[in-house]
Amino acid sequence: MKLQSGNVAKSFQVTDIFEQPIDLDNYRGKPLLLSFYRYAACPLCNLRIHQLVQQYDGFAAQGLQTLAFFQSPAAKILEYVTGKNDVPFPLIADPEHTLYRLYGVEQASVVGYIRGVFSKRMWAAHKMDYIINDPEGIQTLHPADFLIDQDFKIHTAFYGTDIGEHIPLSQIEMFLAFQQKIAA
Repeated sequence: MKLQSGNVAKSFQVTDIFEQPIDLDNYRGKPLLLSFYRYAACPLCNLRIHQLVQQYDGFAAQGLQTLAFFQSPAAKILEYVTGKNDVPFPLIADPEHTLYRLYGVEQASVVGYIRGVFSKRMWAAHKMDYIINDPEGIQTLHPADFLIDQDFKIHTAFYGTDIGEHIPLSQIEMFLAFQQKIAA
């Protein structure tokens, strides 16, 4: 079931791809982005990771913590995601889709797949040498993003309508500005 704004963030404990423990409860009191992706070699996913890495310093300066999830095993994430990006936030492998189900990230469609493959985002990904390669898991899975506020409530639940659609970066910036305003 999809989550909505106002829902309390669902807690979990996992390890990241470097075997570092992640307990979501440790992020209470901080603005947080949970970002769910398709598979590690997905060009659209790697493009988005690249965009988040580019914005990371500015977002982190405003207090944003980020966790990224892939339906790929850790070895594939290490090969395809960290191999092309110096990712400064935790990457979590979830090939069993445990956290995907917990957060209602189950939307998949052939139409969304086709729309994503022929999108401007895909062409941008190809220009950066991110190509369709080594797919695994549910290839038609749509990504999702969750902005969680300092009170551990979901401020924004964003479920993509195609295989490459994530919450706009401008919406993350507005969320952070709002969080700073209410903290002041």
